[in-house]
Amino acid sequence: MGNDPESTETGRTPSRGWLPLQNLLLAALVMAAVGWGVETWNRARGWPLGSKILDGPVAAKKLTGLVLVAWPLSLLSARFAAQWLLARARAGSNPGLRLWLVAATLALIPQTAIDLFCRRVWGAYEWSQPRCAWEGIVFDWLPGLWLAHLLALAGAVPALLDKRPVPSLPPVGAFLLWVGWNLLWLGACWGRVAEATLAAVLAPFTMVTLWAFRNGYPARG
Repeated sequence: MGNDPESTETGRTPSRGWLPLQNLLLAALVMAAVGWGVETWNRARGWPLGSKILDGPVAAKKLTGLVLVAWPLSLLSARFAAQWLLARARAGSNPGLRLWLVAATLALIPQTAIDLFCRRVWGAYEWSQPRCAWEGIVFDWLPGLWLAHLLALAGAVPALLDKRPVPSLPPVGAFLLWVGWNLLWLGACWGRVAEATLAAVLAPFTMVTLWAFRNGYPARG
């Protein structure tokens, strides 16, 4: 699932560098296709994410367009953050598996903020009879979304493999993509959702971001 940067005994992280642009574009295309497929399937059958009550056909079209952008940006930025987060992790037998699982999990943070925006600010849809919710945050759809993230990341593996001789962490700009993408949606929800709701999304984002910055930024190979 990609080459996870290996830690060294000196604590230094590998040098930084972008993957080729065509690789990133191909990965984004795969992720957008999986997101569109999951959203379309879910809209017709009510799973794996759960049933939504859409606010008319116009909202459905706008939501589809948002999915095509939100999925690749959420997943790619989460993968960049995961690489920084794991930069000093102990070398294991399956670093790619670890990166795959962590990236799929981190992507839930911006996706939750986007869901809040779509429901509380945009009014595009509402979840139909959610069973597990707190302060406007619906948790029912997160297990299915996490599995869909795994599928999208797995499909993008051929494009995301780092085949360079020396493993490389994403550059600072890639980490800032993670920061900016999350802050964009948190800012869009500011003042439109309860403070407790915003804090419930802001807290894990802040902890992950600070931890990843601590692990990935200070040292370079």
